[in-house]
Amino acid sequence: MKALLRFIVGLALTVLVHLALVRWLPAAPRWADLFLVFLTYNAIGVSSLAGMAVGMVTGLAADAVSGNPFGLFGLAGTLLGYGIARLTQHIVIERAGSAFRLFVTSSVAHQALVVGLALLVLPQPKVPDWVAVLVRAASSGVLGVLVFGAGRSLRRRLGTWQQGRPSKVRWG
Repeated sequence: MKALLRFIVGLALTVLVHLALVRWLPAAPRWADLFLVFLTYNAIGVSSLAGMAVGMVTGLAADAVSGNPFGLFGLAGTLLGYGIARLTQHIVIERAGSAFRLFVTSSVAHQALVVGLALLVLPQPKVPDWVAVLVRAASSGVLGVLVFGAGRSLRRRLGTWQQGRPSKVRWG
């Protein structure tokens, strides 16, 4: 239940930051994908079904605020969430370098999935230029490492705090 609440709060925060960023810098979504970073972070180490659910919900939220055809990011996110969950069941992501590679790879894979799906279903698909793909992948990697490090530090501090507090409440 805590994980679901954490996911909902994180998704709401991602949507709010995305909307604020688009308001101040309209070209920002072309260079950084906050939803992809959120999806990748939450799909690390979960079951395949949970990875698909994370990808679907995050992708549909991205569709809702991006102005793209509804369902395009949702389907791409579902496939990507499943892939990340399956991959991270077999590898361990502990260091910043491996986290960076995972976030960059997921960014490139997500963009390839979106373009592939757009070519299949849209009459006039937009294909991003390779510079935008590279910059978006690099920015996703950097943002992902920052989020990954902050989450690991927060979990470590919370664990230390929980170990230090008494297990029973004493009333006097």
